[in-house]
Amino acid sequence: MIVVDTVVGYGWMLIVIALSGFQKELDRWNKVTSSPVAELTRHLETSEWNKKEALSFPGIIWIVTLGLGGGYLALLAGSALPPVGDVLTAFGWTVILVSILGLALSFTPVAKLEQQGASHFGNFFLYVLIATIGAKADLKAIAEEPLFLAVGVVWIIIHAIILFSMGRFLKAPMFLIATSSQANIGGVVSAPIVASVYQKGLAPVGLLMGVFGNILGLYFGLLTAQLMSWVTTALGYG
Repeated sequence: MIVVDTVVGYGWMLIVIALSGFQKELDRWNKVTSSPVAELTRHLETSEWNKKEALSFPGIIWIVTLGLGGGYLALLAGSALPPVGDVLTAFGWTVILVSILGLALSFTPVAKLEQQGASHFGNFFLYVLIATIGAKADLKAIAEEPLFLAVGVVWIIIHAIILFSMGRFLKAPMFLIATSSQANIGGVVSAPIVASVYQKGLAPVGLLMGVFGNILGLYFGLLTAQLMSWVTTALGYG
């Protein structure tokens, strides 16, 4: 599954970035009459959250302490909570608690740490996590289990059909289509990259969409996994 996620997910990201060269043509095809992109750009330029502060030592202490401390507390709480079904285990509870904690802190003065680059610290640890997961991947697994790769390709095709169909129906600009796609497929790491490729200066929009996509994907992903577990058990495979 790690290999499928890497090959299919980042293969689709390559296609989405390549389409940035045809942004105007695709917007005309979608019959985009008024784009919210210009308004978003003006809003971000005047927003107080766009202001940056010099990174201070107390800021570093707060960022690292809240990040590592919050994660450790979520691990302890997740271990104490009872498992629900075959999916919501101690680790599942931990992920849910971390997402709730981060979302709750975003509505407090702690969110001002972003002005000192809190996201850069978060991205660093996220890259370490991704590198750790990727180190366990074996590309030879594709030859051993090609069906998993085929399923991943089918998922991406369905995703693309729904994405472009709804984009045309809503007359959405290609910037929002591409960024929302990567927010679903890639998350907080790649969504800002795609956003900045299409519109320079709008990486924060991609980051926000990536966070929102991760939150929704977490809960719906756990729900889907639990439903699949029930189905396999009912069919006698569990």
